[in-house]
Amino acid sequence: MMCICCDKKISLLYPEIDLPNGKLEEDVVFNTKEKIQIDGSHDEEITVNAGSKMWNDGLVHKVSAGYGSCHDGDEFIIAICDDCIKKKKLTGNIAYVNNYMGYSLPGDEDYEKSRIAWRRYNRIDDILDDSNEETQ
Repeated sequence: MMCICCDKKISLLYPEIDLPNGKLEEDVVFNTKEKIQIDGSHDEEITVNAGSKMWNDGLVHKVSAGYGSCHDGDEFIIAICDDCIKKKKLTGNIAYVNNYMGYSLPGDEDYEKSRIAWRRYNRIDDILDDSNEETQ
């Protein structure tokens, strides 16, 4: 996968595990079913997606469009590299809200900095939109 912002290559962290028997990265991105062996006795099919894999130097995950988008209901796999995450978080283009592994809570420094950057970015956009409407 390539970063949606800068086109940096984001590759699987453990290709030897995630790409067995000639499997391609394309299969990881586009396939949603995978067979695993349970207790050495039988195969079971599980649902997976690219976001359930570990990726090197960035994140790869599924996003879905809600009502109001011309892509209502569409789902996409996107990638963004760690460098772009850091930059976009500082500018308020993306919002850091939590660490799902419990390393942060609302009110911590990263959360508060992200919230301030997000407010600044969005209020500037609102001000610019308002001034453009006034000049028309």
